[in-house]
Amino acid sequence: MKKNWELQTNIYVVFILIKEIWEAFSNKLLIPQIAKTFNISTTGEIIEFIVEYFHIILVGILIISVLLPALILKLRGFEEIIGVKFDKKTIKLDGKNFIECNFTDCTFRWNGDRKFIIENCHINGYKGFETPNSLISGTVKTLRMLHLLDKEFADSWKSKPKEYFN
Repeated sequence: MKKNWELQTNIYVVFILIKEIWEAFSNKLLIPQIAKTFNISTTGEIIEFIVEYFHIILVGILIISVLLPALILKLRGFEEIIGVKFDKKTIKLDGKNFIECNFTDCTFRWNGDRKFIIENCHINGYKGFETPNSLISGTVKTLRMLHLLDKEFADSWKSKPKEYFN
């Protein structure tokens, strides 16, 4: 669901950029100004110039649409971790974006101070979870009580005091 929302947002941003560019070029006052500025005298030359300029703009929009998601994550302060293999490690989740990583026999630690993202990753073997956050602990306890957690996970997670993580 989140990826669909991000994709829709990116498509919307690109659509708005294209719309704004089109409105700027279709403004009747702009075409004579372009002709005068670039010493273009015939209608064919004006059309040729606009088509070529549009091509450059569309390439720019394509670049923006590809880079925009990564830029948004950077602005939000997410640290990207791409394609890393973790084996028997304690993984700090806060403020990180894990992409195509492999986790084997790892414990995940979430303080709950910042969001995190895990995309297209593989988690194998032991899966531990630790948190000092009482809200997260309460949520996990509730899910365990309702039998909505995997039995292995429900029995292995730990709520620890903040001092433990320093």
